[in-house]
Amino acid sequence: MPPLLSFCFFVLVICVLFSNLYSFVFLLRV
Repeated sequence: MPPLLSFCFFVLVICVLFSNLYSFVFLLRV
């Protein structure tokens, strides 16, 4: 169960990083 929790946390962090990167690129384009 703990490995699954750590995997979910890892996926969440990746999603947050990608959303931040996308917003940063969007701001650079505008």
